[in-house]
Parts: sequence; structure tokens; C-alpha cells
Amino acid sequence: MDQVETSRLNRLTAPPIPGLTFEPVAHQYAYNGVVLPSVTQILAPITDWSFLSDEDKAWYADRGTAVHTETALDDLGDLVEESVHESIRGYLESWRGLLRDASIELLSVEERVCHPALGYAGTLDRRALVNKRHAVIDIKAGVKLASHGVQVHGYKRAWNHWPPKLEHIQTCYTAYLQKDGKPAKLEPWTDTLHDQQFVALLTNHFWEKRYATRSQ
Repeated sequence: MDQVETSRLNRLTAPPIPGLTFEPVAHQYAYNGVVLPSVTQILAPITDWSFLSDEDKAWYADRGTAVHTETALDDLGDLVEESVHESIRGYLESWRGLLRDASIELLSVEERVCHPALGYAGTLDRRALVNKRHAVIDIKAGVKLASHGVQVHGYKRAWNHWPPKLEHIQTCYTAYLQKDGKPAKLEPWTDTLHDQQFVALLTNHFWEKRYATRSQ
């Protein structure tokens, strides 16, 4: 890795939050030893994929993992071009096309965050400056869903729990990658109901954990 790539890796690799850990096999977050639910788990009640077969669920999951892996490696300057599968190539070029927009400046890649007071954690895909405003960007290879707005507002809350306030996230986006390689569509989520829905789902998660499993 040359000096320019090393500089980019250092710049886009955010320092970890002290006390926050992640166990990848179990996909489990913990803060100071206390296990925390993930943003994805919190959103489960509004992300029902039961209409898909197990085979289709696995296919979409594998595609999403591959897209996230390749785009992250590319942003960090560590992607081996020859390793990119042709089925993922278009999505990668779509992400690259979006980043050619001069109004977007990446700040971090695959950054783990948590909100100790509210008791949850997650990994935001990208922090960036978009039109000079601090933003969170989630990357999707599928269709637009309202739950995506709830998801990014969860990441926003977790990041904004920590100082300094001048770096707090102001705007939330989802980048919808195009299979044909055309620049991704950057969709903003401005409705405050998305944030309120996340808090409601979080409350419901902990309510069910405490009360729903108790015998009546």
C-alpha cells in the first residue's frame, strides 16, 4: 500500500468507541460487557421478509454482504479489482459514480456506534459531508423502503450521543446502487417521524424483552 492509500485508510478508519465490542460470528455488540441489540434487530417488526423463500433470503443477504464488502474495500483503497464478481461490478461502479459528485466527501467507512443510554448499537455504512453538512449514508442494492429512513435515524441518534457537538450528524441518506452501473440515487430522509418510529421500536423491543416472555 503506497503513502496516498495509507493516508486514506487512516483518514477513513474512525477510532473505536471505548468499551464497544463486536463479535462477528454471532453478530453481537456489547458495551462494557453488556450485550446490546443492533439497529437491524430493533427494526425487525417493520422488516418482514417472510414472503421470500429461504433460498431467496440467502441470495439477497449474500449480495448485500458482497456489495458492502467491495464498496468498503474500494473506499479504503484496498480493493483488488480482479476479485470483484461480475454480478457485483455494476453496483460498485454505481457507488463510484455517486462519489464523483464533488459535494460528497467521505469521513468514515463501516463505523461501529452505540448509544449506551438508550441501549443499542450498530454499524453505519458511511459518514460524510454532503453539501458541507455532516451526514450518515446507508448503502442499499435493492428497492427503496420506508424502513430505511428509520434505520439511518437510528444510526444518527447513536453517533450524536457522543461529543463533539460540532461533528453531530445533521442529515440522513440512503444510497440506492444501480445494477447497470449508473450513479447511485442519494435519497434524503427528512421526516422526523422516522426518528420517532425508531424510538418507538426501541421501546417496544425492551418492553417485549422484559414483559412479553413472562407468564401471565
